Amino acid sequence: MMQAESLHREAAFLSNKLHTFDDKDVEGVKPIIDQIREKRAAWKECRLQIAYFERFGKLPSEELKEQQKLNPQKEAELRYELSLLNTAIWKFEQKMKEKPESSRFNEWTEKLAKSNLRKKEITEELLRLKYETA
Repeated sequence: MMQAESLHREAAFLSNKLHTFDDKDVEGVKPIIDQIREKRAAWKECRLQIAYFERFGKLPSEELKEQQKLNPQKEAELRYELSLLNTAIWKFEQKMKEKPESSRFNEWTEKLAKSNLRKKEITEELLRLKYETA
């Protein structure tokens, strides 16, 4: 937490320096802006680790970060699967509302429960990916 505050303070200090430059002094301002961006990126990473720790009670592992870097399409695949699951869940709920006396009602109930469970798993995996790779 102290590191995040320190990074934020340093970025704010650099931002306050910007007004001392002339509006046309683009080359002079560029190094300051690059430093601000570096501080903000480090601050964001630090804040995400804090949020991950608060949510899961441990820091993200380096091994999982490396796995995600090896498979950058993982998040997109999970989001796609999540959208399919949301559609399936909606359809099962509609069928159950429209035909509660159907002989397949128990089957729909089971599929709905499995779909909701998988949806929860995907949501948790997406959260992990967000906090571990940011």
